[in-house]
Amino acid sequence: MTAINNILNQVDLFILILLRISGFIFISPFWGRKEVQNIFKICFCVYFAYVMILSGRVEMQAMPLGLGQYVLVCILETVKGMLVGFLSSIFFSMFLMAGQIIDLHMGFQTGGILDRNYGVKVSQAAKILNIGALIVFMYLNGHLQMINIIANSYSLNQIGSGLSIESIYTLVVSSFSFSALIAFKITLPIILIVLFTNVILGTMIKFVPQLNIFAVGIPLKIVVGIFSFIFLIEPFIRYLDNIFTALFDYMSRLYV
Repeated sequence: MTAINNILNQVDLFILILLRISGFIFISPFWGRKEVQNIFKICFCVYFAYVMILSGRVEMQAMPLGLGQYVLVCILETVKGMLVGFLSSIFFSMFLMAGQIIDLHMGFQTGGILDRNYGVKVSQAAKILNIGALIVFMYLNGHLQMINIIANSYSLNQIGSGLSIESIYTLVVSSFSFSALIAFKITLPIILIVLFTNVILGTMIKFVPQLNIFAVGIPLKIVVGIFSFIFLIEPFIRYLDNIFTALFDYMSRLYV
């Protein structure tokens, strides 16, 4: 009878581990992308939970006494995983925000396409920045770092333990502020260059009233914006290391 109870306890623990991992994987902007097949996500979650069980690093604060308490713990563990995925989504949304602002000033706002992962219409610059960020993220082994953070979360916050609402609120607000600030820093050079181009065009119109501003100004803004965006790519990629370091820091602080 004791052996059966131990097996049932291990099954309950496996389900709770699986729920936290699944909440993260399906919400994460990297693992949860539409391009990744659902069967792969499910198999990866099951394998991850199995490895965590074998590692012996997962402990439960207290075994739920009844079905109602067990269901509440299941919901809590799912929310814990979703919070990590949501926090990482906030950081990756800064690239979409920056791309939307860039295309707005370049005149490419109407050329957007529907993004399957976010369910919104995004511009071409936003897609380029987002894809570039994902490539650099994989090059820096960010996906492995995320797995490491989730694995360590079981030691920092045991299964069944609560979360501080105040600390979660502070982290979410801080991550929103940080993402908006970084998006503004990314777009600031192009905004200033396009603004300077508009000042030059306005000055030319004053001295040459016969000049057609629509025939000259719009193509000139597009050309200047494209070249500015090309020169922006290299410093943007070099700065991504600091952005992802901040992301991992926020994710680690979620369970402290």
